Amino acid sequence: MARLQEAGAQGKTQGLFESVYLARQPIFDRELHVHAYELLFRCPTRRFETPLPESLATLRVLANAFTSFGIERLVGKRRAFVNLGRELLLEEIDFPLPPEHLVIEVLETVGAEPAVLETLRRLKARGHVIALDDFVYDPAHEPLIELADIVKVDVQAVEESALEAEVARLRRWPVALLAEKVETREEYARCKALGFEYFQGYFLSRPQMMERRELAPNRLAAIRLLGSVQRPDVESSEVEQIIGQDVGLTYKLMRFINSALFNLPRKVDSIRQAVIYIGLKQLRQWVTLLVLSSIDDKPGILFETAMIRARMCSGLAERMGHPEPETFFTVGLFSTLDALLDQPLAEILRELPLSEEIRQALLAHRGPAGEALACTLAWERGDWVQAQCGDLDVVAISEAYGEALDWAQASMRAIGLES
Repeated sequence: MARLQEAGAQGKTQGLFESVYLARQPIFDRELHVHAYELLFRCPTRRFETPLPESLATLRVLANAFTSFGIERLVGKRRAFVNLGRELLLEEIDFPLPPEHLVIEVLETVGAEPAVLETLRRLKARGHVIALDDFVYDPAHEPLIELADIVKVDVQAVEESALEAEVARLRRWPVALLAEKVETREEYARCKALGFEYFQGYFLSRPQMMERRELAPNRLAAIRLLGSVQRPDVESSEVEQIIGQDVGLTYKLMRFINSALFNLPRKVDSIRQAVIYIGLKQLRQWVTLLVLSSIDDKPGILFETAMIRARMCSGLAERMGHPEPETFFTVGLFSTLDALLDQPLAEILRELPLSEEIRQALLAHRGPAGEALACTLAWERGDWVQAQCGDLDVVAISEAYGEALDWAQASMRAIGLES
């Protein structure tokens, strides 16, 4: 599994989320029922780049299939065909899938050398099905045929007049024949008449591109930290431990809390003291701010907008006498997550243990916090008619916005960001 995890970590994008691609092409039996799927490497971003080495492409396929998509989602209870070249065959990867469900497809570039043959014998002994890919008969390949369970005949590589003789030669061994690259109805009919057991090709089904958005490894720790501090039941000692595990975050937090923005009576030199001086709820807010500020591929003005919204929402809550302005702060802050993380807000929220109140406020502008967010957004775009919140008048709302602007600018300076 180590090679699979290593492969899955390569070629990632810089944001919190990334697109992971994979293609699968069905393999049909004689009744045109789906018998299995071949899993294929796909990466649109590499279209004009140098192709990946076959071993790395295979590892990417395996890593994405097992860790990103989930093999059951891809193939169900059917078999998965996966290409393996010489390098990976000799390495004998320990696949996290029952052998009877994984068909090892030996690439046409693999020769019948003793080390390869011995590896295939061990794989068969474990229960793996062995298939030979893009096969064109050659006497030198006979030792491979003897170990194979399936032979995939490339019908585009064999002359139409020679296909029958090719089939007759292969019938000397107890192997199932799979006609691949079947592109026309006539080719399918001819192969079926010749007794092929399985069929694959564009005439029956093209490879199906599949995409999944997932957390990029370099941001996974940050989102986990964010999720941990946002848990409603988190204790101060746990927050202290979570923050303390990240040296960079601890440094930023100490510098931030000791800035002129807080104007504390004495220097704070520990997270525990920070909890005492500013309280757990406020500390969680600042940790969240600092985690989001680590997203360095976004313009500072976007982060400043998040801070303005957060402070204005909490300011509206204070003016309405709401007992939990911290909830409003979180709603305002998280209202920009989709822009900060390049991902639909609903998907991001599924990764965070937030209350239903906060989710509804963010997604549907429901509840008091949702009303405050709607008012803030309306004020932001100059829609004074829609900028309403409870029974607050326009003067109170204007004051809340002005305070939010001043506070956000001061906070940006304390954090060390520029808009």
